[in-house]
Amino acid sequence: MISYLSMSNLLTIKQRKFIQAIPSSKSLSEAAVRAGYSYKSARYIASENLTKPYIRRAMTAVLDKAGLTDEKIAGSLLKIIDAGVMQEATALDSLRGIDIVLRLQGK
Repeated sequence: MISYLSMSNLLTIKQRKFIQAIPSSKSLSEAAVRAGYSYKSARYIASENLTKPYIRRAMTAVLDKAGLTDEKIAGSLLKIIDAGVMQEATALDSLRGIDIVLRLQGK
């Protein structure tokens, strides 16, 4: 895999900040706001960024570096789903989590 640093010359400063904000943000829109995009355009920018292959590759590299590999995410989701069945979480809550992960992976 190409490293995030070797891709950085393809990215604008805001795109780099957006990618770096993803692991600690609750949503891609929040990551866009943290990167300096306006609140009004954050959702659109986040969606647009997901269509750019070089940004997706950089996102994957950052998420992997943060320990958010596919295997770890799948394991965490299974624990959440299992715990949610016995708690107040609903199937919809579990599906939201899965949807977020799949969007991050572009699937």
